[in-house]
Amino acid sequence: MIPHIFKPEEVLLFSLIPGWVAAGIIIFSVGLIYAALLFFSYQRRYRLPRNFHLLCLVFVVLIFISASLYSLPVQYRLPPLIFSACAFLTCLLGAYLALAAVDLFITDYYLGTVRQVYISPPMRRLIRFVAFFVALWFSLDAVFNFNPSTRLASVGVGGLALGLALQDTLKGIIAGLSLGRLLRVGDWVRVKGMDGLVEDLDWGRLTLLTGEGDRVYIPNKELLQSEFVSYSRVEKAHQVRLDIGVSYSADPESVKAVLRETAQQSPCALKKPPPDAVVSAFADSSIQYSVFFWVADFSDVRAGVDEVATRIWGALRKKGFEIPYPTRTVYLKQEAAV
Repeated sequence: MIPHIFKPEEVLLFSLIPGWVAAGIIIFSVGLIYAALLFFSYQRRYRLPRNFHLLCLVFVVLIFISASLYSLPVQYRLPPLIFSACAFLTCLLGAYLALAAVDLFITDYYLGTVRQVYISPPMRRLIRFVAFFVALWFSLDAVFNFNPSTRLASVGVGGLALGLALQDTLKGIIAGLSLGRLLRVGDWVRVKGMDGLVEDLDWGRLTLLTGEGDRVYIPNKELLQSEFVSYSRVEKAHQVRLDIGVSYSADPESVKAVLRETAQQSPCALKKPPPDAVVSAFADSSIQYSVFFWVADFSDVRAGVDEVATRIWGALRKKGFEIPYPTRTVYLKQEAAV
């Protein structure tokens, strides 16, 4: 591969604009775009990732270094490969920042938040990867005069062997793309007996955050071949069942009325559908009642059960209905003396 050698008339913005002036114009433009993105995100309370700010700073530094190399006399004493490498890195980082900005403000904010069009994380990563590969292709051609298509034929057999070696990884990527149509980041699911929040879904695995604060990592291929329950699709609202036992001396209709009214008064329970109460079983020491109510999201289940159960205990005690302890009556049969 022969590196591209910049000519002096090319370096000084082609004998019309000095290199420092050209670099200043580019840095000013980048700063203006960066300030506009910051203002846009601040107005809409959209938080930018930390690495985005750092990469913007590195990009400005690379432009400054490029201007120094191209404008100072020392450039004529340095190998041409240094100039080409600096230009190549600047082009790649600029392309990466542009793709990151498009992903954040177009895909994530506009499509995901404003238009409510969901694009799964694996699909977003695949789009960025393909676009970055195209940018890499053109950067190699523009900076080094190297066309990768000329080398594809010579590495065909090696590429086939590499594909066979990475077939498990490719299966995981395909499984991640398939799961992106079924699960979303932020969904509550039950997987292998564990309830948790989908924290991340990438090409290889799903990250599940349980209610106890533990993170469980499940391979996409394994998850796609197993059964799982989604609590957030198609509706986020979730029905909760609360069982309670009341003494046999209490009238069931009166008890059910108290249970319904108490559940309706809870701020955690939705008004529609309204809460309901039914007799579910006749136990040894009490009549078992089941209270059904809905919460807005599966994450509200724990708080909803605590709130409704506490209110039910107070309401039953106020009405004089007993919640009996488990008891057992033992009858002893005495035989007549002979």
